[in-house]
Amino acid sequence: MENKTPAEKYKDVESKQLLWELIKMEIRAKTIKFSKSKRSELKKRELTLQTELEELDRKICNSTYMDLDQDVLEAYDAAKEELKEIYDLRGKEAIFRSKTKWIEEGEKPTKYFLNLEKRNYEKKTILQVKLENGETTSDLKKVNKEIERFFSNMFTTKLADSPLVQQKAASITSSRA
Repeated sequence: MENKTPAEKYKDVESKQLLWELIKMEIRAKTIKFSKSKRSELKKRELTLQTELEELDRKICNSTYMDLDQDVLEAYDAAKEELKEIYDLRGKEAIFRSKTKWIEEGEKPTKYFLNLEKRNYEKKTILQVKLENGETTSDLKKVNKEIERFFSNMFTTKLADSPLVQQKAASITSSRA
């Protein structure tokens, strides 16, 4: 697969507005891909740390005070601190997504922010829709299908049904006969 820059890919686009929109689309796609890979790495690291902490905890619990290795304790503290940093990062992300502007420095993420984020997400979701036959449905599959049908009809050209086009089509077919 060839890696072309947006300038190379869209060199034939004459409209500056369209070019700008295409470049923004490219940036967004690359940003999403990067974010997903970073999120995946962070999740893997979190799972690794949790497993490591469990193993170190077992070692600490199964040893006596005299034969307790200092390296084990240091590794346990380091893993615990790194896991805490990951959880703090998650909390900051939740606060950021909740779009709350009045957060004070040092305030910990709470259930309030997580619920606020969830509520904001749910506000964006269409839960119920009235179908063509007048029936109201809240079945998610039917809602999505009706939304798709509505916008497909909305953006479908009606030009083919116009009398002028019908007349022109009839004259073309009659002239061929």
